[in-house]
Amino acid sequence: MKRLFYAFALLSLMGLFLISCSSTNSVSEEILPVATIPVEQVTVEATVVPEETLDISTENFETSPSSIAQLLPLKRQVETDGYSKEIVIMNYTGYEITVLDIFSDSMYEENTDLSNLLTYGIEDYGSTTIPLDWYPQLAQALSAQTEEIFHVNAMDSEGSSYYKEWQPLIDEWEIELQYNDRNYYPTTEETVLAGESILVSNNSFYTFEQLYIRNKTMTQEQEFGPNLLGFDFLPGHTVRIDIKDIPWVDPAQESSFLFVAFDNEGDFYTQEWEPQDFNWHIDLTIDDLNVLPNAKFLPPKATLTITNNTGKELWYVYLPTESMAAGNDLGDDLLVIDVFPAGNSRQFDLAYFPRTFEAYRASEEPLFKLIVYDSDDSEYNQLWNPTTDGWEIILTPNDLIVE
Repeated sequence: MKRLFYAFALLSLMGLFLISCSSTNSVSEEILPVATIPVEQVTVEATVVPEETLDISTENFETSPSSIAQLLPLKRQVETDGYSKEIVIMNYTGYEITVLDIFSDSMYEENTDLSNLLTYGIEDYGSTTIPLDWYPQLAQALSAQTEEIFHVNAMDSEGSSYYKEWQPLIDEWEIELQYNDRNYYPTTEETVLAGESILVSNNSFYTFEQLYIRNKTMTQEQEFGPNLLGFDFLPGHTVRIDIKDIPWVDPAQESSFLFVAFDNEGDFYTQEWEPQDFNWHIDLTIDDLNVLPNAKFLPPKATLTITNNTGKELWYVYLPTESMAAGNDLGDDLLVIDVFPAGNSRQFDLAYFPRTFEAYRASEEPLFKLIVYDSDDSEYNQLWNPTTDGWEIILTPNDLIVE
């Protein structure tokens, strides 16, 4: 019964569909049947352009059973109070620091020689880092982390030294060197046995280029002897001179000698030495600058007296040879750092001015040209022949050069 019902319903629906189609065709144009054209299927193979890229997939690498490069594990970070791997030095001295040493008392007992932890100088207001890995002895002393005090020694480009104490367990590891830490010059622990050697220290602030020691006979014969230096004698340093190397110095025969040093600016320093005083360490300082020696050392006919009757204070006194003056080479300033008041007379020992003195010795009739400048920068000239004119020159307003 149900099957007959479903069949009847299906037939009814088909009838309605046919009626709908017939009514539509009656309104629209007649549609021609379209023939079906078979289409041949064509397969197109695409051309693949390889990309110039590196395939970094792990499939393309050979896997080594053991890696040459070993990945290091990260380490735990623990801050240890009072110890670091480096020291920072900051310079506020006003000068370039060229030498730096840091040591403890125990390190000093092992070695008293000054070391230098710097590979290059520290400019003023500059800083540098001292890696302790480079200095195992210092690193070992610091790693002990004791309450021992460390000593900081430094020297600047002028030869002055600086000193301060540093306690690593308390103080910062950034050490500041200040001008107030200036200790002027370091001392030497070197000692000498009287009669065997002499120590000479340069504490003049200037570099010595020549150093002489003269006995009385050499001075009288207008001789300096050999220059004892074969290097630049920097301020703050000390040299040792063995008596056996200076046979003209015999403390058993003579009681007084004269040290003469010339710095890199042409200035000279003198200091009398009397061995019988048992002071065999000569300390040349700025106080020894242009100090005339005792009269018994003055060589004959080498002391020139100049009288200033110009009415002006003189600031510069030069005594070049005439040929030197023609080449604008004035030589040394005989006044060095002094001034020459009007109405005064001064004595100048030419033996302390090697170029002038050698010119005097080398010629039978040398001709010099005295060139003087006063406080107004006015120039005075006078020719001088020591053989015929005598050893006294009087400057007057008539010697003024009028342009």
